[in-house]
Amino acid sequence: MDMQNHKHPETVEEEGLTPTLGFNAVDSDVAIEEAAQDENATAQKARKRRMPDWFEVLWSNRKARIGLMMLVFFIVVAVFAQQIAPYDPRDISFGPSQAPSAQHWLGTTQAGQDVYSQLIYGTRTSLLVGAVGGGLATIIALFIGMVAGYVGGIVDEILSFVINLGLVVPALPLMVTVAAYSPVKGPTIIILVIGFTGWAWGRVSSDRRS
Repeated sequence: MDMQNHKHPETVEEEGLTPTLGFNAVDSDVAIEEAAQDENATAQKARKRRMPDWFEVLWSNRKARIGLMMLVFFIVVAVFAQQIAPYDPRDISFGPSQAPSAQHWLGTTQAGQDVYSQLIYGTRTSLLVGAVGGGLATIIALFIGMVAGYVGGIVDEILSFVINLGLVVPALPLMVTVAAYSPVKGPTIIILVIGFTGWAWGRVSSDRRS
């Protein structure tokens, strides 16, 4: 009885009966791989949901991505300026007008200050001037754009002329001239010049159609 019920594997294959052990292992591997892919897809969707829409749009642009990385670099330099700069930028104990050397990478000023240290600390002022000046220019552009768009008529034409005039004003020479002859010294005058000359580039173009 036992000899008749026991069949050799070759006999099983000949009769069309396929062993299921190998296929069960393959199915398990496929199931594990599909589960891993589903987990990765779910994790990616979760990360996308955590990112704001404006950041995804900004990061998808190559130029914006490069600019954002540069901005982050300057922010890091500004925050850790005290650790990066080798000297106090106001220290005048060094020799005046020294050439670049191992001690002073960019040399020294006529007053004996380290140029490299001044450059590192200067990123703080540059970021402050850029942020405040850009914010002021944006506010002016928004105001002029909304007035031109909602009032229309002769006011729109006058503001359009002012906008075109603002586009041709050379901001850098004006900034240098005003800073040289203004009794007010420091970054304040630079912020005002940037705000009142850069708004035309960030203007809001909106028309009200009746």
